[in-house]
Amino acid sequence: MHRSLSSPADSPRNKLCRRLADRMPYCHSTGTKAFAGICQSKSILSLTRLDAIESQDWSHHPIETQLETRDSVFLFAGPFRYPDTSYGFLFSPDLADDRATDGSASPFDSGGLVDHHLPPSSEKPLDFLRRHEMPIPQYRKFHLLVLDLLFDDPWHYVDGVDPVRQGPVRLAVGDSDPRRWTFEIRLRNELPFRPHLQAVFNSTFAAKSNSVVKTHSWCRANGVDIIQYPDLHGSRKGSFMEMQRRCEAYIRSHLGK
Repeated sequence: MHRSLSSPADSPRNKLCRRLADRMPYCHSTGTKAFAGICQSKSILSLTRLDAIESQDWSHHPIETQLETRDSVFLFAGPFRYPDTSYGFLFSPDLADDRATDGSASPFDSGGLVDHHLPPSSEKPLDFLRRHEMPIPQYRKFHLLVLDLLFDDPWHYVDGVDPVRQGPVRLAVGDSDPRRWTFEIRLRNELPFRPHLQAVFNSTFAAKSNSVVKTHSWCRANGVDIIQYPDLHGSRKGSFMEMQRRCEAYIRSHLGK
C-alpha cells in the first residue's frame, strides 16, 4: 500500500495519529546503580552536571563528546528503547511544552549515529544530527506525519514494529532496531521529578533498597504510578524486555487502546 498524502483531518486514523503525537509520554531508562542515585536525588542529570557534582570522572563517554550532547538529559518519545537498562522513568507529555526553551528533538536516537545506525553518506554524525534537530514541542507536527504516512498502523510506533515505508531521514539499515525511528528528546542539564514524573518502573528486587523505598513513598504521596515486574535473576535483557512490555501496555491504556 502506497501513501503519498496524509489522512483527512477528520478521519479516525488522523485523529489517532494526532493523539499519539501530542500525548506521547517521554521515557528515560538506566541501570541499577544510576537508578538508585536518581531515586535518591529525585532528578536526572546530564554528564556535564554529574562532572560538576561528583568526584567520578564521566569523560569516558566518547559518543556524547563527539556529538556535543554531554549537557543533555536523554529521553525517548514513547516506550523504553535502550536495551542495556532495567529500570526507568516515564514523564508526562507536558514536559516538552514546559521545557521548550532548553530542549530539542530528533527523529532517531542520536547516539546510534556513531555506532549502529549510521548516516547514509560520509556526512559526520554531528553534522547529520544538527541538520535533523527540531524544536520542542513543534517536532510533534513531523511526528504526526511520520505516524500517518510511514506506519501501517500508528500503534506500531508504540509496539516497536518497523514502519513499512521509508521516510526522509534515511539512516543505514542494519537491523530492525526501533531506535532508528523513535523520536529522541534532549533537555539541558537536569530533569527533576517534579512536576512531570508520571510513572516509575523497577523490578521487585530493586524495590528493597532504601532509596527506592523512599521514592515509592514519594510517588504515592504525589500521585505517581509505580510499575513493578519480577526480577529475572540477573538477566538484563529479560528485565529490559519485561520493562518495555509493561511500558507499552501502560501507554496504550493511557492513550486509548
